[in-house]
Amino acid sequence: MPAGNLANTRAARAALEAFEEPTFKQHCTEGLTKQLQRTKDGATDKSRIQELAELVKQLRKCLKEMGSRATIYIDKCAAFERECTQEVESSRLSSLSTLKQAEAELATMRAKLACAEQDFK
Repeated sequence: MPAGNLANTRAARAALEAFEEPTFKQHCTEGLTKQLQRTKDGATDKSRIQELAELVKQLRKCLKEMGSRATIYIDKCAAFERECTQEVESSRLSSLSTLKQAEAELATMRAKLACAEQDFK
């Protein structure tokens, strides 16, 4: 989890949703930290090969799941980026509209001022 203010971002929350699921983390951690039975504890070549095969299976499953979760995370980030782009564009257009209105009001006021100056002369 990111430190500080980054922990409250939508990207951080999406990462938490995607990668911090307890069962998923447990399977990955087990696969990465598993120790094979030692030969002095009774392991044979055949039993170690079996253990390795199971470990490879588990790690492949974790890797596939990680890929799926990464795709979901990327999709959420891309959707958020699109939303941000739309919000920025909307704000830009709104500001532009407000600016045009202010310019029109200024032009009207200048015209009224010019008429008032003519009437005053």
